[in-house]
Amino acid sequence: MLEVNLCTASQKNCRSYARSKPTSYDRRKAMYRFHLCSVVVVVVVVVVVVVVVVVVVVVVVVVVVVVVVVVVVVVVVVAVAMAVVEVVVVVIVVVAAAVVVVVVVVVVVVVVVVEVVQVLVVVTVNVLQSVDLPGLRRCKSF
Repeated sequence: MLEVNLCTASQKNCRSYARSKPTSYDRRKAMYRFHLCSVVVVVVVVVVVVVVVVVVVVVVVVVVVVVVVVVVVVVVVVAVAMAVVEVVVVVIVVVAAAVVVVVVVVVVVVVVVVEVVQVLVVVTVNVLQSVDLPGLRRCKSF
């Protein structure tokens, strides 16, 4: 509640009363706090999205490089094995090994992405709770 003092220099009996209606200044101040809160939330969300996109791109590049290396190794092993051992057995073993490697890489990538997203969510929540800007603590009232 805001108290308004109705005293002037000439009055002897001053009285004050509480007024519940917000003034246009109070409304502007509240809207400023609301917009400030919105801007902070949008900035944090944009930063989190950019970080997630960068992490996903890096993970995809790593997966592609690993798959290319596995394919090259498989081709080299098959070429060497064709000269030494029976071709069918070697191809089956090499393909099975390549499939296992690719599955392991995909599982590791999925686990890493899930962990990174969880960490980013926790960091975002902590940042939003710890940011101390004028009026930001009053965001919860909106």
